[in-house]
Amino acid sequence: MKENNENNAPIIISLGGSLIYPRGGIDTDFLTKFRKFILDQVSQGKKFFIICGGGSITRQYQKIASEVMKNTPDDDLDWLGTHATRLW
Repeated sequence: MKENNENNAPIIISLGGSLIYPRGGIDTDFLTKFRKFILDQVSQGKKFFIICGGGSITRQYQKIASEVMKNTPDDDLDWLGTHATRLW
């Protein structure tokens, strides 16, 4: 039987990139468990927005961009971070 979420408000999760990609590799064990947790909750009627951070991949791209293009505008570095989250 589904749990009734009285206000039906979605739950927002900010999932840090370091949880997805710790120490240079994708943590498939964590992602498998996280997926199962979310699916279990959804089956009970809960709704989610999940925002993933860029983690170390973002920092690597930003560092390289700053080295290759001296005086890289902060906006450009921010956009690299935004686009890196799409890698997940």
